[in-house]
Amino acid sequence: MDILDGDKYKHGRCSVGRMAENVRDLASSLNHKFILMIGDSRTMQLFRYIRILLNGRFDEVKLFSSADLRAEFSDAERNFSMLYYFKPLPDLVTQDIIREWTAATAPRRPDYLFYETGVWSLYHFGPQFLPTFRENVTAIADVMALTRNTTIPIWIRTLPIHIDTPSHKAGWAKTLYNRTDLLIESFGQAVEDVARQHRFTLWTSAHHVAKRNPQFYHDKIHPGLPMLRLFACQFLTALSTNTNCLD
Repeated sequence: MDILDGDKYKHGRCSVGRMAENVRDLASSLNHKFILMIGDSRTMQLFRYIRILLNGRFDEVKLFSSADLRAEFSDAERNFSMLYYFKPLPDLVTQDIIREWTAATAPRRPDYLFYETGVWSLYHFGPQFLPTFRENVTAIADVMALTRNTTIPIWIRTLPIHIDTPSHKAGWAKTLYNRTDLLIESFGQAVEDVARQHRFTLWTSAHHVAKRNPQFYHDKIHPGLPMLRLFACQFLTALSTNTNCLD
């Protein structure tokens, strides 16, 4: 879809000047949907912002403190529900969660399965872990591919981080690798490659805008409120058109 294709976010209803007037209107695209979200703290931010949006607090700013291990939200009036798992690594437990919620015996199978990963693999294991990361992400994709008839997988290319020096004074990057902002791109490329190989819905425009606008970040790692508004606008626009192409 155009709004989520590369740099086209600069125009249309999700441009900076029009986001405020459109994001609330787009909330109706969530009606009768169940969204399962799996990822790290940045996925948690998007989950929280959508929840805040549906509660009518468009300008809420307390979006990030720490990531819940599991969180859920439902709106009976919209017949909408959303479930989040904090699983930042593509591991066997993540596969089990996917199998649990997409099985025929699940109480309600998700319409969309949103997935984001990459940062924690670099953080914990370093750049030399990239080949294993690709293998693990492929295993996750193989499990998700079995659900395609009932659930649409949506993979987001790993969002950038804006730390390019080991002298950064806060956070895990202070003791890790120089050029961390470049290293994470190789992990994000692996995510994109695997998603395309499996013909999943792929969301790349969030990465584009985050890469080019570090001023929209809350810190060096987590998007701030303006960027979350933009992400929500892109995401809800895609759902409102029932598209299967978000890149």
